[in-house]
Amino acid sequence: MSNSQSEVSTELAARDDPRLNEEFVRTQPATSDRHPAMLVGVVHDHPASSYRVREVATAFDPDVLGLELPAVAVPYFTGRGADSADGGDDAAATDEMTTAVAASPDAETVGIDTLGWRFGYRFARNALDERASPGTVGRAVGEIGHIARHALDCRLGAEGAHRDALDHDVTAADSPTAQADDERTRVARSRALLGAFERPHADLLLDGTREQTMAANVDARRRDGSVLAVVGIDHLDSVADRLT
Repeated sequence: MSNSQSEVSTELAARDDPRLNEEFVRTQPATSDRHPAMLVGVVHDHPASSYRVREVATAFDPDVLGLELPAVAVPYFTGRGADSADGGDDAAATDEMTTAVAASPDAETVGIDTLGWRFGYRFARNALDERASPGTVGRAVGEIGHIARHALDCRLGAEGAHRDALDHDVTAADSPTAQADDERTRVARSRALLGAFERPHADLLLDGTREQTMAANVDARRRDGSVLAVVGIDHLDSVADRLT
């Protein structure tokens, strides 16, 4: 059985570790027909994010682990997670998806992002509602194709299927404060960049649909048990707001 969200928050706050900043964690309490959910926002492949995912997963002990991945790619990461739990995968030090799997050995691991029927239905509906041009739809579909090809590479275990780890200025060997500072700097830069330019409609259409889909998939699995979802920080607020 999962620990309560208040117990998790109290336990993590007591550690006074800057990487466990509650700014990057969202909670959804249980309702009459839903189990509780926790969402952890990450900077992909960042050691501070990987640490936060591991500690929240260990403390929360979810029934269901939802990853920002298409379902077809999940077996690749569950395999890596098993290797990591056995001490055989050093890459897990920065790969937050693998880390999440290794830290949630009793959870059912599912992909909550794109390529499923919920995504397809919402994408078509959103494109119609927003009167998206054929060019906009085409560009979004092209990006979906890239996601699908990468997911298929993962499913087939193709060499190099997992993207090369993103380059960060810190590693897991650096101090918690250095890791947390670097992570916050990257988040601030990303948000400033997103706010400085008008994003193409295709990007907004795709990301909006992905966030709807992730929220819907998390909500559906809350009927089965407690859920921990690992999502990119840029998606965290939107997914959490849609759950609310």
